[in-house]
Amino acid sequence: MALIPCPECKREVSTLAASCPHCGAPVVNFRLVSPGKETVVTTLLTSKRYKLQRLVALALAVIGWVIIIFGPPGSGVAGLILLIVSIGWSIVMCILIWWHHG
Repeated sequence: MALIPCPECKREVSTLAASCPHCGAPVVNFRLVSPGKETVVTTLLTSKRYKLQRLVALALAVIGWVIIIFGPPGSGVAGLILLIVSIGWSIVMCILIWWHHG
């Protein structure tokens, strides 16, 4: 077992760990080898900060729809703006995830 720097937070992480215990970022794809049998284990490469931002964008999109449908008269424009911004934010996050882990 060796210690390597985490790709996200740069703290030391064991090579046996699937993800960083400090920030949760996946460390590397690794293999577990047992006698006579080999199992490949992969980890999802999307970091928590991108997942959190996509979740916030989704929540804002839902709030935008609720404002459009159930809001008082005249608040539909604000709901529509919120909906458009959240969809744009979600698209940008998808591109960043692709770019970061492509």
